[in-house]
Amino acid sequence: MQAVATAELMPGCCVFCQSGQGPFVDTFRDDDDPRIVAAPEQYQFGNISHWYICCRCVSSMMQLVAPALGQKVVQQASLDADTAQFQDVCDRLRVAEARVEELTGALRVVNALTASDPEPAAVPAVPPSPARPPHPAGTRRKRVTDQ
Repeated sequence: MQAVATAELMPGCCVFCQSGQGPFVDTFRDDDDPRIVAAPEQYQFGNISHWYICCRCVSSMMQLVAPALGQKVVQQASLDADTAQFQDVCDRLRVAEARVEELTGALRVVNALTASDPEPAAVPAVPPSPARPPHPAGTRRKRVTDQ
């Protein structure tokens, strides 16, 4: 099978709907019986009828067969509209993210300006010097001469 712009062989129309508007699928099938393609009142030149299928009939067939194959037929116009809508949402998201970043920066500045003064840090007590430990009784020892 092959896609062609025009139906050049007789009868020159779609085998199903008899439309002469292309593009067509050329099935490369010829049939000796003109009744398969053309109605009895139509004149045929010769006994050979070539089978073409127009794009509208192919589309209808795809929509009938696709669910059985677990697929979905998507029209190009619908796909283009969905893509444009997706791009619009992405653009709005980028604008919103930039606005959030701007507001976050402004909030940092406001928080820095309105923050209360921090409490002074408590000064840790100086530990006793390890060179001379304090007397356990808390008083000086008496000298032997002071007795």
